[in-house]
Amino acid sequence: MGSLAWRWCALAGLATLAASTLFGQVPGLAPCGDIGGADPVIALELVRGPADVAALFGSEPCTM
Repeated sequence: MGSLAWRWCALAGLATLAASTLFGQVPGLAPCGDIGGADPVIALELVRGPADVAALFGSEPCTM
């Protein structure tokens, strides 16, 4: 039983890794605000509060 759980966990980890890699391949993915040199997806993952989200999304057209 325990071995099956580890296999499912490993499969879920690989699926997560594949999905995060594919998000980086989205064409035209560009932030509206300053991301400090990080990739757009990583910048969103690293926000610590509402002020960081507001700075990341900048102004129009991202705040519509």
